Amino acid sequence: EEEAPVEENTPTIRILPVGGKKADGKSSPVEVDFPKRKANSEKLAERVVPDNVTPAVQYDTPKKKAAPKKAAKKSEAVSAESPVKAEAKPVEKKKKKGAFPYIIGALLLILAIELVITGKLWSGENNDVKNTAAPIESVEPSETVEPTVKPTETPAPLVSTYKIFVEDISWGEAEQKCTELGGHLVCINDEQEYNKICEMLYDYSVSYVWIGCYRDNTGNLVWTNNGTTEFYPWAPSEPSMTDSYDGTIENYLMLTYQPDGSWMYNDSRSNPLEDYAKYYSGRIAYICEIES
Repeated sequence: EEEAPVEENTPTIRILPVGGKKADGKSSPVEVDFPKRKANSEKLAERVVPDNVTPAVQYDTPKKKAAPKKAAKKSEAVSAESPVKAEAKPVEKKKKKGAFPYIIGALLLILAIELVITGKLWSGENNDVKNTAAPIESVEPSETVEPTVKPTETPAPLVSTYKIFVEDISWGEAEQKCTELGGHLVCINDEQEYNKICEMLYDYSVSYVWIGCYRDNTGNLVWTNNGTTEFYPWAPSEPSMTDSYDGTIENYLMLTYQPDGSWMYNDSRSNPLEDYAKYYSGRIAYICEIES
């Protein structure tokens, strides 16, 4: 029987008798040659299998003809995809960045920080230089016109005017009348003023004269002008602070005429006319002091 023509690149099966031998004397049940040329397949076709030998057929399934087409499709797909990949490669190259840009960025950041720190230090040094340089600058002082200071005027001492009134009234009523005149009962500050008041009284025929001094709740003597003095010419046995006849408190001062013609201090009740009118009536006076 004739064998079907074998296409190029298709394996050829040779059927040998069991126990048969090749030309070189070695036995081989089946041999498969993959002829590269057409001449080999023609030689194999000329060989005849003996009739008394049952051949053992073994062969390999040849590849389907569609395989080359698939390969071609794959190659076409590969060829079709290859331009895309070829085009995508430059994009990938753009996306992939080396370490060099990051190093440059880090160096620029460090440089910027150093510039900021250096700028702050430089500005601080300038401020220090300015502060230290300020005293060094020699600036000629401009002529300043000193304002004319008016000397503080020493207030002129107050001049006291004295007025004597003869009237049978109490210490409180006498102080009220002096206040209405713009003054107060006379306050004797020293011996000189005391002597002046005594000289004025020589012209009046009175024995009791109210002056501006009283004893407060603490027992201290207080003057109506809030002045202080250490000069107190007390009459003998004075100050008694209470009346020796009835025990009435005596907190108000008056000048009393003495047998030797002098005037001395005596503490008295506020209105002796109420109990001793026959001794005091027509003999009481008060002195108002008006300061201006």
